[in-house]
Amino acid sequence: MAAVDSFQLLYREISRSCSFYYETLALVGALYAAGTAVLLLRDCCTMVRVHFLPRMIPTKRLTQRFGDWAVINGTNATGKKITSRCRFARQAVCAKHYCSLVFARCFDTVVTTDRRCHLLPGVSEPVARAYAEELARNGVCIILVGPDHPALADIASSLMHSYGVEAVVAQTDFPLDQAACKPIKEALRGKDIGFLVNCVGHPLPSQNLLETPEQHLLELVNNTIASATLMVRLVLPGMVERSRGAVVNISSSACCRPLPARVTLTASTGYLDQLSRALHFEYSDAGIFVQSLTPFQLALPEHQPSSSSCTRSGWFTPKPEVYARHAISTLGVSSRTTGYWPHTLQWRLMKCVPEWIWVFGSRMLVGSC
Repeated sequence: MAAVDSFQLLYREISRSCSFYYETLALVGALYAAGTAVLLLRDCCTMVRVHFLPRMIPTKRLTQRFGDWAVINGTNATGKKITSRCRFARQAVCAKHYCSLVFARCFDTVVTTDRRCHLLPGVSEPVARAYAEELARNGVCIILVGPDHPALADIASSLMHSYGVEAVVAQTDFPLDQAACKPIKEALRGKDIGFLVNCVGHPLPSQNLLETPEQHLLELVNNTIASATLMVRLVLPGMVERSRGAVVNISSSACCRPLPARVTLTASTGYLDQLSRALHFEYSDAGIFVQSLTPFQLALPEHQPSSSSCTRSGWFTPKPEVYARHAISTLGVSSRTTGYWPHTLQWRLMKCVPEWIWVFGSRMLVGSC
């Protein structure tokens, strides 16, 4: 009994001598909890300000805020079917079994059936068309920039008949010479260009850099990096002269975190993201709004039946039309956003994951496929 009393006495003495440390640790914990709560509240307020208030509060028409014409650079093809057993397709099929992991949502141009892999040009063709339709619905005339393809003429005709706006096509393949600029300059001449929309295009199958053919890398540079930069150079002088306009670069969430076997996609989308941020800082004082959109996975159209959940639309995998409607509402509000509030939730969750855990999980996902 005496031993117990002695232990209790010793414990009380130790507790009394350590009370200062207890209070200090409690204060540190309270400050950390308060800081976390403030950051969470700030993120919630930002989400409401960016994604909800613009859709609830009426604003000026887009043509009054930015201009009458929009240049859409990204409607460049209708997709290519590749029947080989590509590793990109295997990753996509496995991704549906890992939907609880946020990194499984970053394979964002995914539609597969068995061993067939349907590769669309990034998010470019479906999202660029949806963005053009949403602008046309708001009374903005459209200039479609892309290679000589019947689909461009069909899209332009559809926009004119459906929304009663003008729609023209500037055909170019973007080689690195002055000849590519001539049809674009002709299409821009005399028009109040208020919007430039660049969509990332020409993605490569998921493979290591050393496995990527050199020709594919050159096409990636021409059709993504060079074309977006050149289009900004062609359109920006008129916007600066009129002191209004919006430049929107739509890339991918792949630029947010590194992904295995996706070096080219991560690098090209990262370039567009950094280009947008630099342009915004440089020309925001001139009245030009530059926005970087980094969407996560979208429910892209598939002409063949598929049992993959990646083809079904939902809150986290919206249709291009839904995504475009939400993204346009953020114009003039946020210079860097996912464009869609469930994707912003995914982005916030992704930022909470340490990079080493992200890389480890991505490697596990790819290795298990």
